[in-house]
Amino acid sequence: MFVTNCLRAANGVIISVPPLHEMGYLKTVSEKDISISVTDYGLEVHIKEIIIPVPEYIIDFLAENPTVTVYLADPSQYMWEPEFAVELSKEGIVEARGVYKHLQKAEKNQATVNEQ
Repeated sequence: MFVTNCLRAANGVIISVPPLHEMGYLKTVSEKDISISVTDYGLEVHIKEIIIPVPEYIIDFLAENPTVTVYLADPSQYMWEPEFAVELSKEGIVEARGVYKHLQKAEKNQATVNEQ
């Protein structure tokens, strides 16, 4: 499930996902359920089957404020309560950011070589 927007919070980001799963399933998140991958636009954070895009301009913010709070976006409910929150690895974000920057630099260098 691909997250289409998020809210900036004091300690990280807030995301909402449709209430497609039983709450208990999502609440049992462990470190092995979380991963970070590099994309052409920045990073993606994977929490179980939830995919959170992290564009380049948000990476530094998330590295300093690594909490992701998940709400179930149930339109039948007036007030949404947080389902769970996870603390991302700051080191993992910084490492992924380094890989992203390296790949961006390599692509620019390759483009320059191709123009010559």
